[in-house]
Amino acid sequence: MFNKPKIPGGLQFAIEKGLSYDVQRYLDEGASPDLCDKKNKQSQGKPLLALAAINDQIRVIELLIKYNAKVDKKDSHGRTPLSWAAEHGAYQAVKLLIEHGANVNAEDKERTTPLAWVVYAGAGDTRRMQDYLISKGAKIEIRHTLFDTFILVTKFESRDMGS
Repeated sequence: MFNKPKIPGGLQFAIEKGLSYDVQRYLDEGASPDLCDKKNKQSQGKPLLALAAINDQIRVIELLIKYNAKVDKKDSHGRTPLSWAAEHGAYQAVKLLIEHGANVNAEDKERTTPLAWVVYAGAGDTRRMQDYLISKGAKIEIRHTLFDTFILVTKFESRDMGS
């Protein structure tokens, strides 16, 4: 049933909606926990763990990890599930991924880290996410292709304190 690297629509829906029972059924039937469909316009080549992380679906993340999903599996842009969770402000997903060994300084193809995505996207409780990532070892001095994280963090802190 799962001999091609294609995410069935029902599996993607179950992951995004947090339907862990349905996700487990797909995994039990042979779906790889690291499945990513590069031709799917909706998933854009993201691994299943990234789809769950974006939507802060903790039970699904735990299930995928239980089935040996790689926490640092990169998509076609070189982004990890942690990077996607950070960009979307999915704080609980960020914490869970880091607890399971996700690299807080993983760089994508543009050399952008999860911390840089937090600052750049500004989703959710940005300050709390930023503080948490830094407390877990996120480097603020890494230079990136598109922007400099240290400058963005400083600008964010100044803007936040001024309000």
